[in-house]
Amino acid sequence: MMIRIILVVVVLVGTVLVLRLSDLRSGSDIDASSLHLQNVVTNMQVSDKPIHPGLISALIGSISDSRPIFHRADLRAALDSNQFYSEITSTPDGKVTSIDSGCRNSYKIIESNFPDVKLLFEDTSERGSTFRWVVTLRASEGDVFKNSSGDRYRPLFLDLIEIDVN
Repeated sequence: MMIRIILVVVVLVGTVLVLRLSDLRSGSDIDASSLHLQNVVTNMQVSDKPIHPGLISALIGSISDSRPIFHRADLRAALDSNQFYSEITSTPDGKVTSIDSGCRNSYKIIESNFPDVKLLFEDTSERGSTFRWVVTLRASEGDVFKNSSGDRYRPLFLDLIEIDVN
């Protein structure tokens, strides 16, 4: 009797593991790939949309703080976020700009070396003061998980690696 119960448990556990592995392997709705990471690094885009300059500003943090509080952002979540909703403009030379609450944030790619990207970031306040940083960021994928809606989801992260005052 005891041996039979153990076998049933082993079979059940094995089945659950197989279902979970197949759940992660199948599913065309998870579109994360090295091509998506490459697009972040070379073009600062996710799903053919520019990464919002306000997101980079949030990673850099406040000028008055000695170091940033946040070091990682989920780019896919930011695409659907109300926090980064303002209009984005791009110039032919690659400068991406947004204006939020009177402050203008902009960036331009200086160097792209997969998986890292180096940007010149500018923050211009309502009063006209402009601050510049050279920011190094790294793109990476997170593990697949089910979100609160029950959908499979793979985050696409942008990590803050280095900030230099320009």
